[in-house]
Amino acid sequence: MQWSRPDNVCKRPMHRVLWGDPRALTEALAHLVVNALENAKPAAKLHVLVAAERIAHPEGDRILLSVHDDGRGIPEEIRPRLFSPFGTTKARGFGLGLPIVRRVVLAHGGGSTDRL
Repeated sequence: MQWSRPDNVCKRPMHRVLWGDPRALTEALAHLVVNALENAKPAAKLHVLVAAERIAHPEGDRILLSVHDDGRGIPEEIRPRLFSPFGTTKARGFGLGLPIVRRVVLAHGGGSTDRL
């Protein structure tokens, strides 16, 4: 596996405080990245981008954390149960990754996570 940073990514750190549970946020991002990697087409060159963006909000600025990949996407027939515990399509796994992501997002005051 090769890691690289695209040239168009900001190379200076965001000097903002992100209030929240660092373990939970790390776990949620890890689940999204691992999910992207595990669902890539075999032998495909997959690009995964984890991004943070400051969003203006009337109650104070928010941080939008996002994971983007160029994988094959989520089939329509799976979407209704995507965030249901134990709703996995994998031979090995428990189907808890995305429900954990949703729980962490909501616990941190985040909005909808259905843009997958």
